[in-house]
Amino acid sequence: PLWKLLRFFFRRYSRHHLEGSWYGYYMILENGKPMIGKEILQISKGVFHDLVVRGESLNPRTSIQQKYRGIACEERNFLIIQMRPTGHDESIFIRLKRPIPGNDEVMYGLWSAIDFDTNNAVGPMILSKDRLEDSELREIMEKITVLPEIRFMRVT
Repeated sequence: PLWKLLRFFFRRYSRHHLEGSWYGYYMILENGKPMIGKEILQISKGVFHDLVVRGESLNPRTSIQQKYRGIACEERNFLIIQMRPTGHDESIFIRLKRPIPGNDEVMYGLWSAIDFDTNNAVGPMILSKDRLEDSELREIMEKITVLPEIRFMRVT
């Protein structure tokens, strides 16, 4: 519709606090063992959606660098991201807690998708404005507990 196009042109001159590059880190299973996956997400304003997302996997073990496209929105105190890979059929859903006032450099939440073993899975995720070192990332991930002694929920 024309009103959305006009709104986009007016909005494009003001910067949204979520716009820019974000580094995503998530725990995922590969061959039954937990690993830390990495990706970079680019969030920008969209024409038909408030925010659009483009992402790329930074996992060196994966033979194909996966690319993603999707949308993002703010819902109450959460950032919701829905993405789909460009190379295969899959849906990725991410819900991150955004404490008020919401200009945090790091957000924590959960992702839901298919793990590297092709099973449905849910796990913890960190989204950061800055690239995190592996030691810093492991320290943060050790503090995350979804359920006592369980950091993944898998449906096989």
